[in-house]
Amino acid sequence: TKYEVRLLERLETVVQEISNQHGILPSSAEKLPETLEQQMTGPFVHGRGNRKSQLQRDIEKLRELLERKVKYSVY
Repeated sequence: TKYEVRLLERLETVVQEISNQHGILPSSAEKLPETLEQQMTGPFVHGRGNRKSQLQRDIEKLRELLERKVKYSVY
């Protein structure tokens, strides 16, 4: 579907942006969140009163896009 194509294009651009921003050579989009987690110094934060780091935001964005990709592959 056209939404799946948009998702794949967006995933590709997000992976390129994040890998350039954090200086990582992307082997695959599925392994990138795990690689980024190894670079995190502090814990993952959530809830009120905590600010997320840019790295955590990037990891969450990648995971969300990958979950949607899996959802499309099931259809």
